[in-house]
Amino acid sequence: MKKLLEWLKKLFGKKPTPVPAPAPTPTPAPTFVADFSSGKIDPAVWTVSTWTAPGGNPIHKGRFDAKHAFVQDDVLCLMLTQSKDSSGVVESVGAELASVKQFSYGTYEWVVRASSTASTPTQSGSPVSGSITGCFVYRSQAETEIDVEVEGNERHHLTQYTSWVGESKPNQSTPIMPSSGKPHERFFKYAFKWLPGKIEFYRDGVLVATHTQVVPVLPAAVMINHWGTNNANWGGLATPGTTRYMWVKSFSYTPL
Repeated sequence: MKKLLEWLKKLFGKKPTPVPAPAPTPTPAPTFVADFSSGKIDPAVWTVSTWTAPGGNPIHKGRFDAKHAFVQDDVLCLMLTQSKDSSGVVESVGAELASVKQFSYGTYEWVVRASSTASTPTQSGSPVSGSITGCFVYRSQAETEIDVEVEGNERHHLTQYTSWVGESKPNQSTPIMPSSGKPHERFFKYAFKWLPGKIEFYRDGVLVATHTQVVPVLPAAVMINHWGTNNANWGGLATPGTTRYMWVKSFSYTPL
């Protein structure tokens, strides 16, 4: 009996072998990264727009000019100018890049300083009425469109997040007042995570908005643009004679 008790004590008195903790799930790495450290815009990655810009009306016409997109100090600059002719019509000349490839669900991130009078990436500058800073994805007729935009008028302190599934269909829009820093004051990381049925918007890694009502499903090109307005309700009335600059350090895409 004593031997039996000793055997049972040895058998059931053992401490269980600890189960090892599961290895952490690695964070997916971006599969598409575009910066401008080469000192130029890579034509294999980006198409530089040379066509009519948005925002046209009887007193305003806009276009994109390839000469207004260039690299300075390893940072992409999209320049915007505005002028007025003798009849009072304003012409805006801005700049735009569109990715050669299309992308689908995943995380999109731009490192951007919004439109201002800063003629270098680090110089101080002020926002000016009559402009839109845009980082977005786009498919023809806005079948897919997810926007991160900053106006140049009195709403320059806001970041506007909008999603579309067609130009004639309702969109979902969320304006956000940043808790730290205005968009033109320095570089910020603007990102969104596009998921089936949901879009999450981030600013410097902080979730600031979520869209679930209007969520595109079709792949689209990545866009970066800086264009002029002459509209009190969007972007502000034009400011002829004042040059503005939008600065972009990089863009990255990480698939879902």
